[in-house]
Amino acid sequence: MVNLPAGARTQERAGGGSVSGAVTSPGERYASSPRRALALAVAALASGVLLSLGGLELATRVSAIAPALPHQDTFVPDDVLPWKSSPNRDRMTRNAEFTVRVRTNNLGFRGRDHEFE
Repeated sequence: MVNLPAGARTQERAGGGSVSGAVTSPGERYASSPRRALALAVAALASGVLLSLGGLELATRVSAIAPALPHQDTFVPDDVLPWKSSPNRDRMTRNAEFTVRVRTNNLGFRGRDHEFE
């Protein structure tokens, strides 16, 4: 009989009996291939990056470090469309090239109010 290290096992064949000379220790039993090790490393790295970015996003929103988006009141939710222009707004919008005045009527369209019969 062969003296095996503590915790080592012999591999058994389906029909019974053991494979001659094939000895597996607990450490070898769970050894992974290089491909599996690479996949686990990539998954761990991706998880770490996603958790870090999520934490930074949460910290930024909670501490209000990021400036508020301009003209957040320019649009309102709509029943048919995802959004529509806010009604009764008069705003100057500036760009590096030009400045434009935008006025909306009581329906949220640009222009003056119209009387309907």
